[in-house]
Amino acid sequence: MCWLQAERVCDVLVEQGAKVICLDNLASGLESNISHLMNKDNFKFIQHDVTQPIHFDEQIDVVMHI
Repeated sequence: MCWLQAERVCDVLVEQGAKVICLDNLASGLESNISHLMNKDNFKFIQHDVTQPIHFDEQIDVVMHI
C-alpha cells in the first residue's frame, strides 16, 4: 500500500510543478506504477536501494521516505 501513497505524492508534486526524484529499489512495487510520470520534465526515477549511499549533483530541498 505504501507504493500507492508514494505514487500519489509524486503525482501531486509533479502536477504542482515541483522537481521530483523518486528512488525505489522496486522490491515491493512496479515501475509501471509511475510510468505515467516518466515523460514529465520535472520527474526522474532512479532504481536504488536507499540502504546504500547515493550522491546528487543538484540541491535537494526535501526528502520524503514513504
